[in-house]
Amino acid sequence: MARFKSQLYGDKQKVADIIQFPIRGRTPDQVVGGHLRTLRETAGESQVDIATLSHVPEDEVSAWEKGEAQIPAAQLYWLSRHFKVPIASFFQL
Repeated sequence: MARFKSQLYGDKQKVADIIQFPIRGRTPDQVVGGHLRTLRETAGESQVDIATLSHVPEDEVSAWEKGEAQIPAAQLYWLSRHFKVPIASFFQL
């Protein structure tokens, strides 16, 4: 079993070398937030519009877009439906 786990998970250092953060100089939260900002601006919507849609304060949307706060999964779901994009599009580099 230990051999199987080693093959499955590999060496922790190798995994750390593969998954490098920040991604292209940005944290994962900044990547997701950047995609939100791009979608919002492309749709011609304001942060107030997104805050109203998401039932959160405007400063929370600002924090999401800057990567200062994580967007909850439920919010990502509704935002993806609103912008008519797959949820996975928020995570593309």
